[in-house]
Amino acid sequence: MIKVVLWDLDGTLIDSESMHYQAILAANERIGLKLDDGFELAPGLEGVSVFSALCEQAGFTRTERYSEWYQYTIDYALQNLSDSPHLDLNIEWVEALSKRGIRQCVVSNSDAQIVSQAIQELKIDAHIEQFFSRDMVQHGKPNPAIYLHALDVLGISPDQAVAIEDSFSGVTAAKAAGLFTLAYNNDVASADLYLNDAQVQRQQVFESILS
Repeated sequence: MIKVVLWDLDGTLIDSESMHYQAILAANERIGLKLDDGFELAPGLEGVSVFSALCEQAGFTRTERYSEWYQYTIDYALQNLSDSPHLDLNIEWVEALSKRGIRQCVVSNSDAQIVSQAIQELKIDAHIEQFFSRDMVQHGKPNPAIYLHALDVLGISPDQAVAIEDSFSGVTAAKAAGLFTLAYNNDVASADLYLNDAQVQRQQVFESILS
């Protein structure tokens, strides 16, 4: 029986990818990491993986600047998070699941400060039991550590939880932790089920999982 729904944050509950991209640009400029226009990064990656990929693309060797770079991305995100659109259909489901007595948590590759502020911005703090952030584990998604940590803290087994993700990185982490995984983005391979914008279909999905 499903006891807990584990929500990803960025791209699942809040459309913050553009904000994070701008944070990366600002941090790059701050430390002199120069990239060609239009560089691309896979969504859902943790900070150190993003920085490594950027350094490789730019031939940037000052890897000791990572801490400064990462802190600046956090500072930028905290200052601009309120401008990120909420993904209202998923927020509605957070509220609906709460009414049914389903425990819910957020499991995110973002830093704890960002996750905490986002939950407040989304006005879902009354429905979220607790959150798990990248800084709580040694490795972020796609490593399953953060999901395994969440299961351990919550005292549940993988078959008692469902993960909802939007990226390949997130789905990979959740599946590796043994979780039944729903993908908000239909383009993400390897998820168990896919959600879309059709409310009736989404209701059928949730009913089939939670019943």
